[in-house]
Amino acid sequence: MSPIIRKLYKHYYLGIFFIPLLINPWGFTFYSLPKNIWFLLFMGLAFGATAWKVMQNNHLELTYNRKLYGFIAVIFLSLIVSTIFSLSPVQSVYGHFENPQGMILLSLVLLHFFVCLRIFREKETIEIFFKIIKWITLFMCLHAIGQFFNIDPFLDVDNAEYLFRVYSTIGQPNFLGQFLIFPFFILLFEFDKKLSKKNLKKLLPSFLLFSLVLITIFLTKNRATWLALMFCSYFFLLRKIKIRVLYKWIFTILLFSVPIISFFTFDLVFRSFQVRLSLWQGALDIITVKNIWFGTGLETFQQGYLHVMPKEIFEYEQFYKTPSNVHNEFLHIFVERGLLGIFTYLLMIGFLLSSFWKKNKKNLSLAVPFALLAYMISVLFSFSTIEHLVFLAAFWAILINSVIHFSEKKINFRNPLFKIVILILLNLMMAFSFFGAYSLYKMDYELRQGIDVFITDLDKASHHFHEAADSSFFFSYPQEFTIKLLSRFYTGNQNEIDKLEKNLDRVAKINNENFIYHLTNLELAYLKNDRERFDQSYDQLLILTPHLPEVPTAAVDYYYEIGDCEAVIQSFNYLLQLVPSAYYLENSKDANERNEYRLFRKHATALFSAKSKYELCL
Repeated sequence: MSPIIRKLYKHYYLGIFFIPLLINPWGFTFYSLPKNIWFLLFMGLAFGATAWKVMQNNHLELTYNRKLYGFIAVIFLSLIVSTIFSLSPVQSVYGHFENPQGMILLSLVLLHFFVCLRIFREKETIEIFFKIIKWITLFMCLHAIGQFFNIDPFLDVDNAEYLFRVYSTIGQPNFLGQFLIFPFFILLFEFDKKLSKKNLKKLLPSFLLFSLVLITIFLTKNRATWLALMFCSYFFLLRKIKIRVLYKWIFTILLFSVPIISFFTFDLVFRSFQVRLSLWQGALDIITVKNIWFGTGLETFQQGYLHVMPKEIFEYEQFYKTPSNVHNEFLHIFVERGLLGIFTYLLMIGFLLSSFWKKNKKNLSLAVPFALLAYMISVLFSFSTIEHLVFLAAFWAILINSVIHFSEKKINFRNPLFKIVILILLNLMMAFSFFGAYSLYKMDYELRQGIDVFITDLDKASHHFHEAADSSFFFSYPQEFTIKLLSRFYTGNQNEIDKLEKNLDRVAKINNENFIYHLTNLELAYLKNDRERFDQSYDQLLILTPHLPEVPTAAVDYYYEIGDCEAVIQSFNYLLQLVPSAYYLENSKDANERNEYRLFRKHATALFSAKSKYELCL
């Protein structure tokens, strides 16, 4: 084997870290699913490579630390238990469509962490990893800055629609800001090191890239990232400045008192903060004596929140947009995984903070713990996606390798039966990963094909949508999407209705007949003109989601279609109870209030369509 091939074989797994760049301009989901597919492919490769080593040798080497393995076992146990006691167990296993974080994916992330723990034992591999991050960052920053000036080779979009917030290949400004925390600290510590050594020749590239990162973070307008970076940069400066500890504490208290006092004294109001505050209050309302230990289950926050969601949320949030995440990773874990899950999270925070004072046995840069700390601060106002989890696992592996002592443990395969069982297990996991990647690709492809021909050839579009639904072994979204899109066009077509009923059965099994099932069932009841069926799901939804605007809106549409004006008036009056104050600002004398009405009307077109039907019934 040539040295180049040997090096590629040794470092092939580092390819997983190109995940932020993955997009699919020809797919239904431009940003998210390609990244999940990439992750599954590399996990499949890792399982395959491990199986190959087992076949070649009579042993398998593990990097072992009893306490660490015990802690990971507790995390895995919390995932299993929260899934077992979940409001929707099947959904907890697989997760949501675009950003799945069910038990299977999070378990794969834990296995990815073990791979990183193994490959990042060598400083050379860590240096290659940091170089990969810097090259990825260079591309993403240039791409993001180009977007600010409406220059994007992948999309033709006026960035003014996004308030000139940039997002690069991540697809969301907040997520891009969170990701750039990692290169920010790598470059900061690299720049500091070169400056202290007066290595001016190599200083310029680091300075230029660091400047690009700062510009891009600013253009994301992600205040959570700004806050995290300011806090950790200040912490970094405190460590470098040689003054008495007492003076550091006094200066810190004074510095952080200013924004806090200003916030309460001048009654500062930030729309995004008000949305999050309402979400956090709602998240606490979900917690009961029944679910406090193990949570409501992975990927069930939205289901729990809609039951307690106050109508005041629409003063800050779009009328027909309901939150699927609490935007606070600490609270999110508490709601979905209970006290057991939050216990493991607090232990991670404690370990991270203690690492700043532990002896670094490999003399690695403090960039790693600083990046992890800043990231954990930023997700107090946000949440993670698969690209973040992939890098988080790597940074945790590097940190743990640098402060914990490991032993090399060999698992021997002298017993042929034991070896066969391990090989079968590894091959099954490899097959599952590859099959999952193919299933996601097939589903994404068929949905896009269906959308492309929907206007010109309804039957062909229907074929593609049903193919996507049949390819979806893990998620109910393709079935929901197919029913909602086709139910208004196939009245009286019994063959098509039977297919849609089959899709609804799948939705019911995955979602445990929760609000998603009943919302989707309304569409089929509309298609079949089944008043009794519609009323049953409608009544259930008013109990499960009392303040969800889609429910009375669907009722107005259906009752108007069948000519029941009394029910139309009743449903619209219920809908009116949910509208925010912006609904009544059309004739305001204040220009800002009229603009607020204009924006509300833009995002609530279904409400005004329902209003027209209501007025015709008066």
